[in-house]
Amino acid sequence: MPGAPDCGWFGKLPALGDFGSRRLPPPMLARCDAWLSAGLASSRTRLGERWLGLYLGAPLWHFLWSPGVVDPQWWSGVLMPSVDRVGRYFPLLLAAGWSDGPPDDPAGLQRWLDALAEAGRDCLRPGASVERLEAALQALPPRPAAATAAALPRRLVERAVPAGHGLWWSPDETLRPDVQAPLAAPVAGLPQDADFDALLDGRD
Repeated sequence: MPGAPDCGWFGKLPALGDFGSRRLPPPMLARCDAWLSAGLASSRTRLGERWLGLYLGAPLWHFLWSPGVVDPQWWSGVLMPSVDRVGRYFPLLLAAGWSDGPPDDPAGLQRWLDALAEAGRDCLRPGASVERLEAALQALPPRPAAATAAALPRRLVERAVPAGHGLWWSPDETLRPDVQAPLAAPVAGLPQDADFDALLDGRD
């Protein structure tokens, strides 16, 4: 029997009537739930009647979080808009953690994130199921190992993403440069206020 996928997920799926999650530690799950719930509520107030259209058309985002953003681990994954079976809107987050250091291969991490994003997109298509998502996650290529303490990639990543900060970037080429640039720089903690809105409202 194959082992469980080495990444987890949390949020809404069209195949489910409410929230779902797999394999994310409770402290990280609680932190992400609180952040997304508060961010969605406050962005509805700020964006008003534009909110739903922006949410439904929001881009997919990749992220890399250093220790201190949600817990003592490094985390990387994808965030995308989603909805449950009864029409309640909430994102889908798919992520994996590295406890011993940041991923050691940036190019390999990007390939893994691209495959993870496709697994996420597939579970939003008609007829998808939790079982199909789990099978897609099981079939992902191996994710990069954690860099050793003396490795140059680790030093570069730790310098680029200080403790308690995260990087966000999107493969969506339609995003405005003024949206990509602030989020591509290290963001302290999780995006709040205008930075959270930028996760939704980034296209021309």
